[in-house]
Amino acid sequence: MNWLRQNLAWLLLFLALGACANGVEEGKSSLSDLSTCCANTERYPPVLVHTASIGAPILGRMAARVSFRPGYLSDQPEAQAYLVEQMQPLDIIIVRSRAKLTHRLIHGAFAHVAVYLGNEDDYRKLGLLDNPAVADHRTAIAAGETIIESDYRGVHLSPPSRVFRTDAVVVLRPKTVGTAERRRLILAFLSHVGTPFDFHFRTMDDRCLYCAELANHILPDLGVPLRSAYGRSIILPDDFIARTLEGRTNMRLLSFVQGDRNGWHIGTRDELISVINAAW
Repeated sequence: MNWLRQNLAWLLLFLALGACANGVEEGKSSLSDLSTCCANTERYPPVLVHTASIGAPILGRMAARVSFRPGYLSDQPEAQAYLVEQMQPLDIIIVRSRAKLTHRLIHGAFAHVAVYLGNEDDYRKLGLLDNPAVADHRTAIAAGETIIESDYRGVHLSPPSRVFRTDAVVVLRPKTVGTAERRRLILAFLSHVGTPFDFHFRTMDDRCLYCAELANHILPDLGVPLRSAYGRSIILPDDFIARTLEGRTNMRLLSFVQGDRNGWHIGTRDELISVINAAW
């Protein structure tokens, strides 16, 4: 096992160096056309990916613990409050963090997807606070864990302060979700708390779920396309945003907040397009 860990550590370092070399070029100018986004999903040699997949759970957990600096929005409570004030249950959250090794290993500008389920008042207004399916989560909800996500720990609830330890956040809002459907979908998300993380990114197997897969599994009508990479179907965080900006999903852009060394600002649509295009 020590031999395996040591060799995976070297592989992880190799992948990280490759990701840094081919990462997003900050400030790169780009056209408003998003057609190149997500088109080439295979940035690493297939043999390298196959080797990494053998120890994917170990590799994934190792990478998840590596961060080069705090996210730019980590110490920006005003930015976090701005985002929370706008959100309503089932809003889709996509984050970008160049500080995290896992985000550098994933091709694209954005690398993680989460879903806002709501605070206590939201559950109460929807008539869900006393629902038996919510009972096991009431303590977490009362503590401010309003977002559901899937990471190396599996599917779990998180507070915004944890999810927003990142460099940029995009919030997308699904269109025309009625109250009854909203209730059903929130309960469906909660039913997956505890589901293991899908380290092998097998999109069609819901026994394990990665972040974008969780959102798509419960909300398949969002219209986010499946991509083919290394012989399997995957869902890319950038596709949530790019296809929405093109008007090809059942979502609309609600907000884009971006941080840097000097603070944070509310980004424009053109800025967001530029960030995505620079990664592809």
